[in-house]
Amino acid sequence: MVARSARLLIAVFAAPIAASLPAAAVYVIYSAMTCCAPITDWLNTFFWIFVTGAFFSLFAIAGAATIGLLVHTFLMRAHRRGPFVYVAAGAATGVIFALPFGAPFTPNPADIFPMAVMPFAVSIGALSALFAWLIRRPDRDAPPNPPTSAP
Repeated sequence: MVARSARLLIAVFAAPIAASLPAAAVYVIYSAMTCCAPITDWLNTFFWIFVTGAFFSLFAIAGAATIGLLVHTFLMRAHRRGPFVYVAAGAATGVIFALPFGAPFTPNPADIFPMAVMPFAVSIGALSALFAWLIRRPDRDAPPNPPTSAP
């Protein structure tokens, strides 16, 4: 049996990577369909899915290691250990993390680019939280023993 802290460490690093690859696949296929970069061959497509997934993973791991650990600590102390709470918190973390990173890439702050990134950030945050919950399984933690008097 792996200790809780080891499972938490695995969840912080493995879950964002696993969640970034499906979002990267959707992003690459969507950009190939709507932009000027057509899919020429499948090997090229898989390469760009891997590169985009690695790029998404960097931001997802940073979000999980900072905001995600804080949210996990708060939820554990509040005794909120269900998967839906973690998924909602992960989606909110994706929104929080996408706003400051999407805004500097736009020449005009009122531009639409941060909103174009938002569905990918929300999906990566929600999937990362779900995968982290499945790895860590905080609902299976044993409650503390109730105080008992000495015999």
